[in-house]
Amino acid sequence: MIYRVFELERDVRAKPTLDNEVCLLNTCVQVYYVQTILPFVVRHKGRGIMKARQCIFFKLSKASHSGIRFWASRISGLKIKPVQGLVLAFLAEEDRISSATLGKRVQLDSATLTGIIDRLETVGVLERERNPDDRRSILICLTEKGRAIAEEIGTIAMESNAEFLSKLSENEQRTLSSLLDKLV
Repeated sequence: MIYRVFELERDVRAKPTLDNEVCLLNTCVQVYYVQTILPFVVRHKGRGIMKARQCIFFKLSKASHSGIRFWASRISGLKIKPVQGLVLAFLAEEDRISSATLGKRVQLDSATLTGIIDRLETVGVLERERNPDDRRSILICLTEKGRAIAEEIGTIAMESNAEFLSKLSENEQRTLSSLLDKLV
């Protein structure tokens, strides 16, 4: 399976398509699960060995994969990747912020965020400006094109959230959101 990760990573670098990136992410989650979670025998309050499908890490990885694929399919027409869409959504809430502040909000490390910012700047949806208050930092700013896309992402996100969670009652949706907030 490790060989498959390297093979997929090579494919993503050669041809960065959404399907390749989602496949790589899913395979990495599976490798982590197989190498980290399964080797441990999980006993559940003396009732024997927990079935793999009952393991919360398995359920979370499957739910995450399902959510990423769903979100990607909804924003594919905008020609941006799922994580890029989330970065633009955060910038729509507050524009002209430092990359460090943006990184904290989207919970991405500096190296990952820099790559995303580079790609979004290349396609003309955001730009970097010097911070007049701090010469050591830069501000990340949406362009007009970026503002239009971010606004569209906001609309798509509202519709997508409702559709993705439609199997749950309103109470279950609130509970799920609250529980996820506690875990992240």
